[in-house]
Amino acid sequence: MKIKEGDYVVYTPTSEFGKVKHAFPDYCFVWYHSGDTTARTSIGFLRLATESEINNYQQFENMQFLKPHELGVQRERN
Repeated sequence: MKIKEGDYVVYTPTSEFGKVKHAFPDYCFVWYHSGDTTARTSIGFLRLATESEINNYQQFENMQFLKPHELGVQRERN
């Protein structure tokens, strides 16, 4: 699995939704909340978020109080 900057991911131990700010071979810096703080997270604990999870990001406990634009999860609708 190749994770890159801008990807939406899920931190599997606690099922937290996040967005990758910087990606490296063994770890990523991930936003798990609004603000500019990221957490260095091992690739082994991350998986890519599914399209359904991205569209329904507020199902994740750490995202319940965020507005769509705060992590860039707002999608254009056709």
